[in-house]
Amino acid sequence: MTMKPVTIPALLVCVFAFQFIAGGASLPGTEPFEGDPSPEALADRVLDDWRAFFLRETEATREKREGRWREGLASDRAGWVREKRERLARILGAGEDERLPIDSLAYVETTAEPALIETNEAFEVKRVRWSVFEGVEGEGLLLEPGTPRAQLVLLPDADQTPEEAAGLDGTGRETAARKLAAAGCRVVIPVLLNRNDTWSGSAELDRWTNQPHREWIYRQAFQAGRHIIGYEIEKALALVDWFEIEGHGPVGVLGYGEGGLLALYAAALDERIDAGLVSGYFGPREGLWQEPIYRNVWQLLEDFGDAEIASLVAPRTLIVEHSEAPDVTGPPEARDGRRGAAPGRIQTPSLDEVTAEFERARDLADPGQALRLIHGDDNGTVERWSDMALGAFLEALGLEADVPSAPAADITEAPDAGKRQRRMVRQLERHTQRLIRESESERGRAFWEPLKAKADGLDSEEIREQWRDWTQPYRGELWDDVIGRLPAPEPPFSARTKVIREEVDWTAYLAVFEPWEEVTAWGYLLVPTEINEGEQRAAVVCQHGLGSTPDSWIDPDRNAYAAQGVRL
Repeated sequence: MTMKPVTIPALLVCVFAFQFIAGGASLPGTEPFEGDPSPEALADRVLDDWRAFFLRETEATREKREGRWREGLASDRAGWVREKRERLARILGAGEDERLPIDSLAYVETTAEPALIETNEAFEVKRVRWSVFEGVEGEGLLLEPGTPRAQLVLLPDADQTPEEAAGLDGTGRETAARKLAAAGCRVVIPVLLNRNDTWSGSAELDRWTNQPHREWIYRQAFQAGRHIIGYEIEKALALVDWFEIEGHGPVGVLGYGEGGLLALYAAALDERIDAGLVSGYFGPREGLWQEPIYRNVWQLLEDFGDAEIASLVAPRTLIVEHSEAPDVTGPPEARDGRRGAAPGRIQTPSLDEVTAEFERARDLADPGQALRLIHGDDNGTVERWSDMALGAFLEALGLEADVPSAPAADITEAPDAGKRQRRMVRQLERHTQRLIRESESERGRAFWEPLKAKADGLDSEEIREQWRDWTQPYRGELWDDVIGRLPAPEPPFSARTKVIREEVDWTAYLAVFEPWEEVTAWGYLLVPTEINEGEQRAAVVCQHGLGSTPDSWIDPDRNAYAAQGVRL
C-alpha cells in the first residue's frame, strides 16, 4: 500500500495490567465469542478485514490530501510548493546523492561499435554516456542538429531501447525523437532499466530471481532510502545540468510509459525544465497497489496523486497525452531457479479517469500554469507522440508548432543492448550496496554522535533519567516515517472471549476484538489458575512469526516457541 504503509500484525494485542476475576466460559466484562474459533478461520477473517480496511483508507487519501493542499496553497502557495517538492524528492531518494559535475557528454565508441550511428541532412545520432554519481553513469543516444534551438530529454518506456525510441529499429514506428531533432531540438534518449530479469541475481553465488531489473534495484534501494525512480530522475537531471552549461535554448522533458512517470516527476522537481510532455502515464493513483512494486513509493498517496505532482510544474507548461499505456501483465514468468518477483500490472485508465485527475490538477495549479490534455475522440486515446502533442510541446518551448516529417531509419548494426543493460543494472547495484555498507557510519553520525554529545559530562544515572526524553524524536521518527503509525483504536474497545483450553495450571481464552470498525484482531490470553480473585498481574505480550498463529506459543511440539507462553 502506498497511502502510508503499515505493519499488519497477525496478532494485535493491547498491553495492560489486568485484574483477574473468576469467570466461566468467557471473561467477565466481555461478550461470549460465537463462531468458528479455529486459527485458520480467524486468520482468513483478519486478512479479509484488513484488506477491506486498507482499500477504504486508500480511497480516502484523495479527499484528505486535497483538503490539505487547498489549505496550504491558500495560506502560502510558494512555501507549500517548495515544501512539497522537497518532500517528493525525499521519498523518491532524489537529491540524496550528490551528482558529479558535468561539462560534456562522452562518445561511446569501440573498434566494433562506432559512436556515430546515423547521419542525415537534419541531425546526427551518436552513442553517448555521462557521469551521474561516482561509479554510476547514464547511457543513451544523442540526436544532434547543426545548431540546437532547444534541449530535450526523451525518456522512453522501460522496455524500449534508445534505438527503438529514435526510430532506428527498422519498424518505422517511433519517429517522435526524429521529428523533434528535425525541428532543431537536441534530444538525448537515456537507457532505462527494463522489465527483463536477465541480470537480476548473482553469478558469483549462482542465485537468481525473476524480479524485473527495476524491481531488483528497487528492493535493494528502499533499504537505503533510495528508489529506482529517484536514480533515473537523477540521470535525467544530470543531462539538465549539461544543458544549462551548453545554453542552447529552453529545456524540455518528455516521456512515455515508465518514461512518462519519470518526465512528470522530473518536471515537478526541477524548475530549470521549461516544459513537460507525459504520454501513456497519467491518472488516479489510488490503485497503485495493483501496479508493479517498483512504482511503490513510501507514503506517496498521503501527499501526492498525479494531480498534485502536476501542479508542482506550475507556472511552467505540462502537456498530458492520453495514449495507451505499456501492456504489462506481470513480471517475467517464474521458473526453476528464478522466482520471487511481486505481481503487478499496468492498465490504461479510462478517459473519464484521466480527465477527472487532470481537472484536479487544474484546480490546484497556479492560475498562470499552462496545462493541456490531449486525447482521442472514439476510445479516448491517441497514438503516442501524436503530432498534436509534439506541436503543443514545441510551442511551449517557444518554437514553431509545425511538426516536420522525419522518416524512420534502420541502422545496419545496432549496439549490444544486452551488455549496456547489464552495465546499467550492475552500476546501480554496486552503488546501492555501497550505501548499505556505509549506513552504519551514517547512523553513527545521525543518531549516536548527538546523543553522546548530550551525555558528555553526565554520570550513568543522569543519562538513564534523560534517555527517554532524548530519544523521543527518534522513537517518533521510527514509528511515523519508517514503520507507519496506525490510527488509535476507536472506542468502545470491547472483546468477545471464549475458553479454548483448560489445564491444571492455566486456562487459555480466545479474545476477538475490533480496534476499528469492521477490522478484526484476535489472540489468546493465558491466565494462571493460581491467581486469586482481585489479584493484579502484569501481562506479557508474545508475538508469533510470519505464517504462524498464536497457538504456536501453547503447543509444546512447536520447536521454535517451545510452549513459552505456557511456561510464562
